[in-house]
Amino acid sequence: MSKIKRKGFSNILTSIVLVLLSIVAVSMVSLSINKIIEPQFSPQFSCFDMQTFPPAEITNTCFDSGNVEITIKRDFNSNITSLDFNIITPTQNYFGQVGEECDQCEILEKGAVETYYFPLEDFEENSEVKLSIDNCLIDEKEITRC
Repeated sequence: MSKIKRKGFSNILTSIVLVLLSIVAVSMVSLSINKIIEPQFSPQFSCFDMQTFPPAEITNTCFDSGNVEITIKRDFNSNITSLDFNIITPTQNYFGQVGEECDQCEILEKGAVETYYFPLEDFEENSEVKLSIDNCLIDEKEITRC
């Protein structure tokens, strides 16, 4: 009689192990599929991540001869497709973009430093530049005279 009980226990144990292995296999397949699909539907970085570890920063801003000079330094790890500049003065706002939307503009390479020039009629005190990526404010600096 004890052989029959052991044989029944062995079948139950085998069934449980097969069910657990099936669950693990399905989980691994779903994780693999999720990793393939996820980058296409979600942003690479959240705004909080970009503000905590900025992919680019304003190193210098100044006004000279009708232009605002904005020097940007880019990190080595991020994928940036466009930079949005908002130049705010007490009397006017100017929006400029560098990247995919601008045919004559090229976004700086990874690890590079680049100076961008934006036309501005007159220098005004308390003017500033705001740098955004994907509608996320990354950096801002006051504009001074060169």
